[in-house]
Amino acid sequence: MVFGGICAAGSGSRVGGEVPKQFLPIKGKPMLAYSVEAFLRVSEIERIYVAVSENWSEYCEKLFAGEKRVCVISGGANRAETVERIVNAVVENGGGDDDIIATHDAARPFVSGELIRRCVKAAEEYGVSGAAIAATDTVLRCEGGFITDAPPREEMFLAQTPQCFKVGVFRKVWGDLSEEDKAKATDVCGMMFRAGVKVKIVEGEKGCFKITTAEGLELAEKL
Repeated sequence: MVFGGICAAGSGSRVGGEVPKQFLPIKGKPMLAYSVEAFLRVSEIERIYVAVSENWSEYCEKLFAGEKRVCVISGGANRAETVERIVNAVVENGGGDDDIIATHDAARPFVSGELIRRCVKAAEEYGVSGAAIAATDTVLRCEGGFITDAPPREEMFLAQTPQCFKVGVFRKVWGDLSEEDKAKATDVCGMMFRAGVKVKIVEGEKGCFKITTAEGLELAEKL
């Protein structure tokens, strides 16, 4: 089976101030709703777990009250803990080690169903997958204001979501991590790679950008 996991527990204060960015409206509809609707259009997904902070649980319960495939759960203190809670919810509801979870940023509202499907298919074959787009600019590694490395641009990619994985692979890696490493984990693919797991990259989409600033929100309105 395939499950969706929308990570929406962050504060997102750079855009919305007191209101987390994922709840700000785009053309009158909360940003989060666009991501959830994209996953709902993928019929292969059995259930979509929307992980939010407890302060926004009641709001989201009402927002998705009519969607039987959507389940609102409490997110964690950071991204990795939120993903762990999504995995736990899947397992508690009968999910097995070979099932796939497709995690996604609530702040990437324009993800396509086609990209979700390609990432899921790659995870089914390789165990872990993540969307990414090739860097169009040269990426520099710097320290103290000076360049320390200039990796070949053709080897550089910018990570996106969805990031998909088999439940059993995540549980094995997560269980072997120290508490310090868990706190440092900012995304599933990076965590898996550092643990020695091969991660299959899936060609992403320019339209699947992450809204992190007021300018990004303005662009979303125009789109």
